[in-house]
Amino acid sequence: MPVGSLAFCPRVVYNGVTLDFTIPPTPPEPASNGIGGSDESGSGLVAAFEIRRDQMVTMTLRFKESEAASVLAWLEYAQRGNTFTFRMDKNDAASAHTCYLTSPKMGDKIQLKRDGTQIGLFTLDIELRDTTGTRFVYAITGL
Repeated sequence: MPVGSLAFCPRVVYNGVTLDFTIPPTPPEPASNGIGGSDESGSGLVAAFEIRRDQMVTMTLRFKESEAASVLAWLEYAQRGNTFTFRMDKNDAASAHTCYLTSPKMGDKIQLKRDGTQIGLFTLDIELRDTTGTRFVYAITGL
């Protein structure tokens, strides 16, 4: 199977640009983050309030050195608070989410790391937040 047709390679669409990754990321890890607060009284009663619940996903992107400039351009755009569409699998429209980049956020260094297992391969840990609170759709293993 040619590298360009591997399953579960992401697609990012931002500002009229389409970025198709040719190597799958690590399996995504879901997270749920409540925005609000809580307090505990002296008697041990807990009071909490929730403003919203963010659905997020973390993963390690893997990409070729030839794709690095395009990946950096997207991340620089996303760090400015702009939304983008992220598909877990570029061939599956149902896996599309409109997202914010929560990590690396503005002020954090975008540090591409060389993968020690293959020459010309970079990795980068990212965290995405769905703009609507929808859980991310993915089924890497089929389990």
